[in-house]
Amino acid sequence: GSVVEVVVFGLQPYTEYSLRVEALNAAGSVSSEWAGTRTLEASPAGLGGLRAEPREQGRGLLLSWEPPLSPNGAITTYNLYSGGELEFSGLSRSFLLRRLDPWTAYSLVLEACTSGGCVRGPPQRVTTSAAPPAAQPPPRPLLIGPHQVSLTWDPPSEPNGPIEEYVLRWRRLDDAARGRSPEEEVIHEKVFLTQDPPGPPSSFSHTVGGLRPWTQYQFSVRSHNHAGHALSPWVDVTTRQAPPSGLAPPTVAHLPERPGELLVSWAAPLEPNGVLLSYRVQRDGVSFPFSFDPSVTRHHDEDLAPFTTYSYAVTACTSGGCVSSPPTNTTTLDAPPAAVGAPSVHHLTPHSLNASWAGAPLPTGRVTAFVLRLDGEEVYRGPGRTAVVSELRPHTAYRLALLACTSGGCTASTAVTIVTGEAPPTGLQPPTVKVTGPESVEVSWTPPQRPNGVVTGYELRRDGEVVYVGAATLYHDFLLRPNARYSYVVAANNSRGAVSSAAVAVTTHPSAPSGVGPPTLRPLGPSQVMVEWSPPAHSNGELLRYTVYQRDPAQLLTNSTTFTPRDPAFSLRHAPLLGLAPYHRYEVRVEACTALGCSSSDWASVLTPEAPPAGQTAPLLDLQNDATTGLHTSFLLSWAPPAQPNGLILNYQVYRRPDRTIDVRGGNGTTLVCRDISTTCRDVGLEPYTGYQYQVWAVNSAGHAASLWTNGRTGPAPPQGLAPPTFQRIQATWAVVDILPPARPNGVVSLYRVFSQHNNTYVLLSEGTSQQQTLYGLTPYTLYWVGLEACTCYQRPCPELYSKPHPGSVLHAGRAVHHRYLTGLTDTKITSGGSPFSAMSVLRTPAHSDLGHAFSQHSLHRSVSQLIDRKSLMEAGSWDNPAAQDPGLYAEEDDLENTIKAFSSMRKDHTLFTDTHL
Repeated sequence: GSVVEVVVFGLQPYTEYSLRVEALNAAGSVSSEWAGTRTLEASPAGLGGLRAEPREQGRGLLLSWEPPLSPNGAITTYNLYSGGELEFSGLSRSFLLRRLDPWTAYSLVLEACTSGGCVRGPPQRVTTSAAPPAAQPPPRPLLIGPHQVSLTWDPPSEPNGPIEEYVLRWRRLDDAARGRSPEEEVIHEKVFLTQDPPGPPSSFSHTVGGLRPWTQYQFSVRSHNHAGHALSPWVDVTTRQAPPSGLAPPTVAHLPERPGELLVSWAAPLEPNGVLLSYRVQRDGVSFPFSFDPSVTRHHDEDLAPFTTYSYAVTACTSGGCVSSPPTNTTTLDAPPAAVGAPSVHHLTPHSLNASWAGAPLPTGRVTAFVLRLDGEEVYRGPGRTAVVSELRPHTAYRLALLACTSGGCTASTAVTIVTGEAPPTGLQPPTVKVTGPESVEVSWTPPQRPNGVVTGYELRRDGEVVYVGAATLYHDFLLRPNARYSYVVAANNSRGAVSSAAVAVTTHPSAPSGVGPPTLRPLGPSQVMVEWSPPAHSNGELLRYTVYQRDPAQLLTNSTTFTPRDPAFSLRHAPLLGLAPYHRYEVRVEACTALGCSSSDWASVLTPEAPPAGQTAPLLDLQNDATTGLHTSFLLSWAPPAQPNGLILNYQVYRRPDRTIDVRGGNGTTLVCRDISTTCRDVGLEPYTGYQYQVWAVNSAGHAASLWTNGRTGPAPPQGLAPPTFQRIQATWAVVDILPPARPNGVVSLYRVFSQHNNTYVLLSEGTSQQQTLYGLTPYTLYWVGLEACTCYQRPCPELYSKPHPGSVLHAGRAVHHRYLTGLTDTKITSGGSPFSAMSVLRTPAHSDLGHAFSQHSLHRSVSQLIDRKSLMEAGSWDNPAAQDPGLYAEEDDLENTIKAFSSMRKDHTLFTDTHL
């Protein structure tokens, strides 16, 4: 027909199709070219289910899925919902779903989307896998006894699956504390199976028996499911205390030589089963009325009877009860006899005695032996009742005692003192002889080694003649012959006889030299003295040495020099003394010696000669005023004596020379200023402000010592030789003046003043330290007489920069030629005999009409109309007599007087000025 469009139904979404049109008529048909097209997207169809794989021990699921059977377009996203909450959105076809709970069912829905729509699959129930239990609570003790503990526990708060069994575990804490490895630990376990339907019980309980009392245990519960297990923390439980067990019988020991005492000791129970509270000791079934601290494991039992059997047992107690040990039986030791009588002595001789004794009056056991002691030494031991003691020393006191002994010890009687009879002395040693001189011998001896009685006296014989009888053991024998041989024998006597010593021979000494005269002392120089001596008048033997002693009487120090026959000075009998101090007194003596003695001479005195002094210190300079001029032109010098005068100082000489280092005007000569014994010197009439050097000589008869040079400078004075000023430039109201330094400044010029003179009136025009100054405030085309003043600071205070002169300012007018300066004219010399100054410079300023340019009134910075008053001029010392400073300063004496009068008539009017450039 005539329809040219058609709607085609039944096509698949998002599918490519090829279409063409065929036109038919009666005669035939014709077809168009194929035209391609694609249908629009639609919601997917045929979405499958999810595949779930457990992950992360039941806490995750790995989900994956296939694309829809009919995507009906390009899949734009997959959405995964869990319990209605979107968990994933994206194009991936797998997703790990985390943060899940183990053994839990989840409802999952998968959604696939294209641009044409979305389709959801049916809800799919997925259960996570089981995981090991978690958070297993520890067991709780219900009842604790000495040997058992009842415990209960709850299921884990996170079972993560069906709990299949519980395991109750316990261990002793001391096993874990011993540092055993986990493999070595002894852990006990008890398994409990759970019942499935309808569910596990809410709690479990069990009683663990066979435990040790007062022992710390740890308990834990382990819960199991098919995925694993969870272990609870350990719980510490200490069983109750019980009576101790394993208490051994006590040990009873004897104490040596203490038969009435026993030492009972015991050990702690093998199983204390708790905290030991105390021990109690039982003797013969009766407990002591006191108990012992657990730390005490011994007891000293006293006041027991000897030869007696005792039974001891120990009881140990805890808070759980007490237990007693089996008894221990012990018999005490024997005791020594209670008392023993002293022995009796019969037939006492100088060398022996007979002793007898009775038995013990109060025996404490069988006497096994009697012991007889003489001065602590055993002389008899046996069962007898008599004994003979021999080999005694005559006239000796002995202490005799008897001991009666049992198996338990011995008891001594009181000691009896006996004295044997006397016998003649023996063992007398030869005397000791000491020669004390050529005519005396000292004899001493010791008592006999065995006096055998009381020595009544001694006899001393010399060559068979008794020279001494008495009790002393020392005798000094005098009036002997020198170098003679003598024999001495001593005898000791007692009531039974005497004993003599062997003879001792001795020879007296020869005499020492005698008649040694004082030496002759002859000075060889300031530091040497020759000592000469003569041999002794009586040598009394061979001379072995001479000794020369030298001493300083002021210091009491003695030195000595010894000469033997090997020294040349021994035979020459003279020797020099070296290293002496000049002009110092020494004393010398000589000692002559033989083998048997020495003899000394008297002291001889000598005074060493003088030497030039040494160590003269430099003088100190004190600058002072000159009495005539009042200037600081004199020095007072002082110095200390030389450190080593080496003689009698005759005088001091002071020399002066110019200091060329600071004053080039000085000469080269050295001048003697002072020569006197005094240590001070005054040098006057020096040039002002001049450098000098001074040196001091200390002079004695042997020479002199010169000090170092000391530098000094005199003080300043008024300048001299000031030339008149010259002018560089002259204008209508100002002029520039040049100042030449004084020929002799006599110090540091601290101030220059420029002033003018008119009708005996002086006006200060300028002042300052510069040698070129500008004069302001001048009157045009006016003639000025200009003078100068130079000042040094030689008094205090120094002049300041203002017009009125102060004390210390001295006016010096130079002998300058008068000049007259006129604008456009050459300098003209003008002389004036009536001027108060002999010469001045004359200045005439040009008129304003002569100036080629104008000056501002502000350029005149200074008013120089200040007057010099009479007082300031006359107070200075130099103004009292101006002519005395320099006779040629002024032209005439009358001019000087007129000048002074002119100064006296001045008024004290002052005009201040300000210079902004200062």
